[in-house]
Amino acid sequence: MPRLSIIIPFSGDEVALETTLVSVLENRPTDCEVLVCHDGSYHDPYALGDEVLFIETAKPASEVSLLNEAMRAAVSPVLHILRCGVRVMEDWTNDPMRMIAEQNTSVVAPVYVNKQDGQEYSGLDLSQLWCRRLISADENVAAEKLGPMLAGCFIKRRVLLALDGLRADVSTAVAEAELGLALRQIGATVASSDFSTIQVPAEQIATFAAGEYQSLGHVVAQYDAILGGVGSASHFPTLVERLLGSLSLSRLAAIRSFTKGYRELGSVSGLKKRLDTAAQIIAAGHRPVLGVVDGQRSTTYSDQVRKAA
Repeated sequence: MPRLSIIIPFSGDEVALETTLVSVLENRPTDCEVLVCHDGSYHDPYALGDEVLFIETAKPASEVSLLNEAMRAAVSPVLHILRCGVRVMEDWTNDPMRMIAEQNTSVVAPVYVNKQDGQEYSGLDLSQLWCRRLISADENVAAEKLGPMLAGCFIKRRVLLALDGLRADVSTAVAEAELGLALRQIGATVASSDFSTIQVPAEQIATFAAGEYQSLGHVVAQYDAILGGVGSASHFPTLVERLLGSLSLSRLAAIRSFTKGYRELGSVSGLKKRLDTAAQIIAAGHRPVLGVVDGQRSTTYSDQVRKAA
């Protein structure tokens, strides 16, 4: 059984996918599997079927749903998510795998290097989601503030299975933030590795569209409701911060969208049940997760796999 499953969702950009695949295959560690999930739109022109497991799903498929499908198809105890366009370096998996094995860490974030300007980050600041603040790699932060980025992170398969995967009713950027909140809520440890580096396209680093902030505000409101108060999950912008946002039209639009989403709370029973179930599974130790053990594919993963000819 491989120790590591590297999963890459095909976003529709063949050049970006092949950039990531080349770097992975050139630097891949021993004892790992590489999975690429797509909706039938990638045809493997380089005949990599002997080195890569291609998973074909039904159309249409969002990036999040592709990641979830690949998660269920993987068999290793540790998953490594990589988005298209990311470049990995030699031995980039060594330290995260060591941390997971030796330090009882559930999730490890590598150093994220912005390809455009070389800035380095250790992850998402969960305490400042309303402005999508990233934590600088040289910044000392409390562990509970750190959230992994889906550009590339290492996560125990049983933890992601316990959560029933990433939240699929939101965009990738919002699912990334929600994963951080969920991990903290169920007590999963997130750490940053100083000895693992990946290069990330600038568009995966940059602040996302104003419209996505509405969905993010809704997610934060749900966690605040579960935790019992405004600002309990992540900081809610003060009146002063909202007024200062008017100095920038883009920031003002983002704050307004976040606030609007926050006020559209709705029911939280489904989210609470998901988090409670995950917490119970994690507390139970090494028992099978939802009937699946390491080395097995999920029962929801049926006959959608095909190896490219």
